Amino acid sequence: MRIAFADLVFAWPPTGGAQADLYHVIAGLQNAGYETKLFAASYDFLWRFGSFEPEALPFPSMRLEFNSKDFVPKEIVGRFRKAIDAWQPDVVFVGFGRTLKPYLLDALSGYPLISRYYMYEHLCLRDFCLFYDGKLCPNDVFHTPEACRLCMWQTWKNETRIGRLTPYSDEYHRARAYAPGYMNFFVSTIKKVRTLIVNNELAQRRAQAVCQDVRIIPGGVELQHYNHVGWARQDDSARKKVILMSGRADDPRKGLYVLLQAAGGLARTRRDFEVWVTFPGRLKTPSWLKNIGFVPHREVSKIYAEADICVVPSVWEEPFGLVALEAMAAGVPVCASRCGGLATIVEHGVTGFLFQPGNSVELALYLNRLLDDAELRHNMGLAGRNRVETQYTWDSIVSKYYVPLMEEFEA
Repeated sequence: MRIAFADLVFAWPPTGGAQADLYHVIAGLQNAGYETKLFAASYDFLWRFGSFEPEALPFPSMRLEFNSKDFVPKEIVGRFRKAIDAWQPDVVFVGFGRTLKPYLLDALSGYPLISRYYMYEHLCLRDFCLFYDGKLCPNDVFHTPEACRLCMWQTWKNETRIGRLTPYSDEYHRARAYAPGYMNFFVSTIKKVRTLIVNNELAQRRAQAVCQDVRIIPGGVELQHYNHVGWARQDDSARKKVILMSGRADDPRKGLYVLLQAAGGLARTRRDFEVWVTFPGRLKTPSWLKNIGFVPHREVSKIYAEADICVVPSVWEEPFGLVALEAMAAGVPVCASRCGGLATIVEHGVTGFLFQPGNSVELALYLNRLLDDAELRHNMGLAGRNRVETQYTWDSIVSKYYVPLMEEFEA
């Protein structure tokens, strides 16, 4: 069976979780005996994405070259369709693509289609976060298309009018997503998809309005990067315990302020901890706060090796929650908001604790309990590591979800 993978923003080394996810799915299915090939766009204007060397990948791939003038729907669909038709796949799997993705789905709709959504880009085209005015947005493309179109226009109209484009507004302009008929076109292309893959129940529930087969498939981790990381951690009572917040701590949706409020309360009664955050920039720091700055993904395991507790205080519906998974792989107990994918990754009371989003008092209580109990930290770390080993390695993700899915297409 031949499976073609089409992606508009693939990059390797990866610049985000979507690229890493697609890479491991392709490699895993190839290892499972399927014939796979990646077809991906390459460009060098405005974007952080769209760059890779085919010879650096462990599976066959084709790089489709574009420049700032020809990266438009007509050229994109023409080149992808020509290349994929020549290879004659049995199934086409379409990865990340944002506002230009519907054109690709439409052009490839003659094939059995699988479409993967990593954030909420099938529901919210403004910034793919489904988060507005500090809370979950009640609107989405399927149920309130005109409201969503106007929301996008209000967000990007000034950049579009004056021509000072960022990557998001540039693609918005190229896709003509401001046009009155775009939303209907967007929905019509998703209806052509046989299987739609998302990360959590919220994304699944809303998408079921237009697609009968919407599946939740989690991401995974490369467990070998975290082998023996946590077991070198010392439980010396004289050492200050490290509470780590990794990931994009500068993003307001990630809830750094919740952790700072919780730690500030703890600091009034105890001096045995430090909070480490990966904040790319200046940050006013009290004595108990250490900003370690941006950390390249290849260095992340070294930071988890020094952490005693990991906190993921997101205040939005986190689509998945990879940082929680990485911490668990490293044997670190996790305190995370009870929302989005985090609520299914962290097993409350076993691998860590879940608290209500934004509730710094509840978070402080769990941190206090973990700081007081080295045995609890150790046992939760072991349980987290075991959970990742049995459920979230890429081998297990591919064999549990993707191989059975492909067998259905073969039937």
